[in-house]
Amino acid sequence: MAWIDQLRKFRKKRPTRSDSEHTYHEMIAIKNDRGAALVASAQLEARLRQFIEARVRVHDAKLVNGLFGGSGPLSSFSSQTNIAYVFGFISDEIRRDMEILREVRNTFAHAGIQVTFETEEIVRACEGFSMKSFHYNDLPWGATHARTRYIGTSALLLDALTSGMAVNAPVPLPYSRHYSLLKGSSTKQTS
Repeated sequence: MAWIDQLRKFRKKRPTRSDSEHTYHEMIAIKNDRGAALVASAQLEARLRQFIEARVRVHDAKLVNGLFGGSGPLSSFSSQTNIAYVFGFISDEIRRDMEILREVRNTFAHAGIQVTFETEEIVRACEGFSMKSFHYNDLPWGATHARTRYIGTSALLLDALTSGMAVNAPVPLPYSRHYSLLKGSSTKQTS
């Protein structure tokens, strides 16, 4: 069973900026809407866990794994989002966007009927993201398309969480313009 431990250790490796960019391009390349939604949210959930783990004071692997694993109090994306918000690690704006991402992901994961980013309920949910449009040259969908909003918001959050892995690290521009991720960071909001 050493391979299980090796896989778990591999999953916990801290991502670099290059890793985030690669993940972003993978999300764009996935042709299937369901797959893109699941990959984007899984990456975000893993990054949120690493973000929270970077802030714990006790680095006892068994204790930390107990918090995040199985039926631990931080085993779900929802509980991790709530704890990050309650402890002031993320803003209310980010908490709301993560809630939308999670609900859309759950719809893609559990709906027994066909669902795409063109499904009316998905479109309405994605209209709730803080960012209303994304103007990336490499996105094949329109700037306000639900999939663009979902992937764009996921990518923005992945990058912000990666940048914020070091405690009190500022969120780099242009992300700090849209998200005040780290409370008390030296990054100023710009208008």
